[in-house]
Amino acid sequence: MALATGANHTAQRAEPPQRPPRRVLVWARTDRRDANAAAAQACEWLAERGVEVLRAPAGDTPGTLSSASGAAMLARADLALIFGGDGAVVSAARRSAPWGTPVIGVNYGTFGFLALIEANELHAGLEALLAGDYEIDQRLMLAAGIGNASRYVAANDVVIHAAEPGRMLELVVRLGDEPVVDLPADGLILATPTGSTAYNLSAGGPVVMPTLAAMVMTPICPHTLAARPLLLGGESQLSIEVLARPRLSQRAIVTLDGQISFDLE
Repeated sequence: MALATGANHTAQRAEPPQRPPRRVLVWARTDRRDANAAAAQACEWLAERGVEVLRAPAGDTPGTLSSASGAAMLARADLALIFGGDGAVVSAARRSAPWGTPVIGVNYGTFGFLALIEANELHAGLEALLAGDYEIDQRLMLAAGIGNASRYVAANDVVIHAAEPGRMLELVVRLGDEPVVDLPADGLILATPTGSTAYNLSAGGPVVMPTLAAMVMTPICPHTLAARPLLLGGESQLSIEVLARPRLSQRAIVTLDGQISFDLE
């Protein structure tokens, strides 16, 4: 069983002023009436000012953006306005990556670390967008290939963990053709700078400046004194193999951004 992962984008910063958007995709989480009401107000406000509004298919998560109609809207939009929490922003960023569509979060979640606009500052935020008074951060993302299957993209992290609770994995990590570590652990986190403040931080990994082209490899409960988090270059290409060992887990699961999971067979 093997997983390959590496950088999908490098980090850059574009300085304002930006070109005012002409087409804006709007998505809101369906389980929040206040988020839906605010999204409706934003759609009306933008339309009154000559902006073409693309109202994305409704859903509890931005997974609806993966539908044919959602993907077509992302391809056309100058930016995506996401009314939700950090998880919704991460999900939308992952789905917008093929077109490079900027994602802007309006905070209707718990923390709102990734939200550019607070809910009570919506109109001021929209006015700034139409004035081109904003910056675009191109964040590094991870591309992961599972065996010979398709490649997947992660905005926060790629996590490998045992399928059976209470069982360890035996992982062999290589950087290119060079072995890095033979690791007995509950799992392994590969995080972007954006995701370094998520699961990686809880597991003892370092916080990385979001503009750095780097990724973090952090073991989850390693059964060794030698394993420590490792900061790698953003263009690093890693391969991870799960070894079959007696009394250890024979099955591993790969999870992208804490939202999408696959069996690693």
